[in-house]
Amino acid sequence: MPEFIHLFKKQLSAEIIEETLKPKIDLSGKFRENWIGRDWIETSPDATLEVLGIDSSSQRFTTPHGGVFYVVRAIGISRNKKYRELISGFDFCPNTTEESYIMGRKREWLEHLMALRAMEDGFSGFILFDGSIYGREVHLPMETSFANDRAFMIEYFETLLKLLEMSKKERIPIVGISKESRSSFFREYLLMQLAIEMKEEIGFEEGELVEFLSNILDHRSGALKKINEVKNEKFRGILLELLSRKPDFSLILEHANSAGYTVPLVLGASARWRREVRQILKDPTEFVEKQFPVSSQDSDFINRAIDVIARIPEMPSVVSFHVLPSTIDTPLRVDVISWFFGLDRKLADVGWPERVNADIEKILKVISAGYCGPENYNIWLKSAHDAVKLTRENFENLYLRMFFEISNSYKFGRRVFYG
Repeated sequence: MPEFIHLFKKQLSAEIIEETLKPKIDLSGKFRENWIGRDWIETSPDATLEVLGIDSSSQRFTTPHGGVFYVVRAIGISRNKKYRELISGFDFCPNTTEESYIMGRKREWLEHLMALRAMEDGFSGFILFDGSIYGREVHLPMETSFANDRAFMIEYFETLLKLLEMSKKERIPIVGISKESRSSFFREYLLMQLAIEMKEEIGFEEGELVEFLSNILDHRSGALKKINEVKNEKFRGILLELLSRKPDFSLILEHANSAGYTVPLVLGASARWRREVRQILKDPTEFVEKQFPVSSQDSDFINRAIDVIARIPEMPSVVSFHVLPSTIDTPLRVDVISWFFGLDRKLADVGWPERVNADIEKILKVISAGYCGPENYNIWLKSAHDAVKLTRENFENLYLRMFFEISNSYKFGRRVFYG
């Protein structure tokens, strides 16, 4: 409304925006050291390139009774085949934030099932997921608040572990591609390099420095107190920039003056994830009983959960980097399971992101073959996205209508839903 414009102008100004964007520390030098310029050569997929693009979609509706009806569907599309799967359910969840989180995990879980089906069907090429592979590995296994699906995360990891094991056995590369990822692992790596260069000046051994910076990231509530105790101004700037958690893609857009890619880094997990893994290794039974208190009333569940949980520390590490196809585009984050580069390292073995000598040419060729400009960064994922997208209109007119009919509350639901 016009009468609010003067208040808006007081709240926001060019100076405020510029100050927010301004980094606390200059990363331009470290960026140049870890950026590889490359003329982007667009290629068409050749007859020997086999790629399976996988994506998913979901919608949900909160009923007048407070329950949640949801539909999740996934699709995998290769040159000659399509794989489809759908799950739906009705449950109660008192926490709307967790409800959104679990729906995201259900989409990922269905995507993993798609990949397994394709491999079991004989597919042996590149499997592309829309999103991070690393992010799927570092979820924490714990009981959900879904009244009838509390142990879902055990099923999630059961499927993910099977997928990771089968891909390595059959030598089928798993690749995650995401546009404008909010990740900040590359910025964190550069900041660590700056900190290491001044370790003697600030009186840290390298191991102590890594632990200190990890604690800054992990304990955000007490981080400012630790930062305020730092006397060295440059080091304080590094810590404040680290705490900002600005995304990598903004750093790349600021400093990259050509197409190219960041150096490949093998990623480690957060301090919190490591604590959970140490508890798993120490006493898996206690871990399961603590994280799944309701489900653990069933002794059969405990045995199944222990079998799954005990294999989580064996998950492979992930190599990740960003690719900028064009200076008029935004970067792509690329995740690849590390065995593809001959690295036999577990996720639990890696701490802070580490630079690795990985030949990424084959991956770059796959990305280039699928790249069709800013509006279509990957033809296989775009094809899967368009085929699986579940619009609100379709959800309401098809699935929700059928839900009301099945539940014998169609008229009531119609009155509530359509007014």
